[in-house]
Amino acid sequence: RLDDVVWLRELGTLGERSARMSQLAASIANKLEFDADRIDTASRAAYLSKTDLLTDMVGEFPDLQGVIGKAYAVLNGEGEAVAQALLDQYLPRGADDDLPHTDPGACVALAERLDALVGIFGVGKIPKSSADPYALRRASLGVLRILQGRAWNLSIGELVSAAYAVYVGQGKQDAFVADEDALVAQVSDFILTRLKHALANEFSTDVVDAVLAVSGDDVLSARDRVEALAQLRDEEDFEPLAIGFKRVVNILRKQADAHYEIPAEVDADLLEDLQERELLARYEEAKRQVESALETRDWAGACRGLITLKSPIDDFFDHVMVMADDENLRRNRLAILDRLRDLFLRVADISMIQTER
Repeated sequence: RLDDVVWLRELGTLGERSARMSQLAASIANKLEFDADRIDTASRAAYLSKTDLLTDMVGEFPDLQGVIGKAYAVLNGEGEAVAQALLDQYLPRGADDDLPHTDPGACVALAERLDALVGIFGVGKIPKSSADPYALRRASLGVLRILQGRAWNLSIGELVSAAYAVYVGQGKQDAFVADEDALVAQVSDFILTRLKHALANEFSTDVVDAVLAVSGDDVLSARDRVEALAQLRDEEDFEPLAIGFKRVVNILRKQADAHYEIPAEVDADLLEDLQERELLARYEEAKRQVESALETRDWAGACRGLITLKSPIDDFFDHVMVMADDENLRRNRLAILDRLRDLFLRVADISMIQTER
């Protein structure tokens, strides 16, 4: 009977949606390297996920969707794991609601939301200001809360791409108003904007922007990274460091705009001044500290590694002429700045932090 119920005209029936969700839930479970039982449970639960919408009970009491699905699944011998996942698909319903209780249930819940986001965005029904008839903002927050709550380190972009691929498998992409790259970027940005807004409720917007600018779609670490940078910002040396880094970024941006080629490596034989030799040495020390911290996801440790560069950066700009007349010296000094920028951008783009000056 699900094949006779249209979900959205451009996207087909509830039967087709259930089939997509089944494939997507299994794909997510595979990404997480779950065992065969959990993968099968996620796939089966997603396939059955909308059946209770056709029951008289849910027809009379819509708030019981999922609850009745779980009860009927048990009565029909589907097993407790599948039954629980049928209920879990609707969790969380809101910002303070419970999360899915099981791994398969969380996979179904992600599939439910991602299928809606990609499909509805795909046909151009994008939320505008306060108008969000398909509750896509809530769906996005659900995706974020599930990933964070279960500590699943999954890329938002890859999840959205997986949902798109399932639509392609059904030939539904012909109804989409954007191509794959544009749609994946649009949906991913929409979800990550919800992450930005959530973090901005706790931390300064510029700190949030500085982290999210470089952390991509690493949802799992976002809050810890923002918190670490917020703590670093309170240190006395942070603002001078941010000002120095902005100078680094501005110099390199001008060279990029001029299509000036900067060497990939620094030539030690061209280091004339004590301050440039000291900066390079301190950079190598900081790089080791930052890389070690990043490997263990010690975001505070990575930030502490950056703060050690405040004094050598100041001394460098006080005593060294970056844009020297000698082109070899100029290119070599720009190479030092380029390596500094790359190291900072592995943690945060602190040039986005507001400073007094």
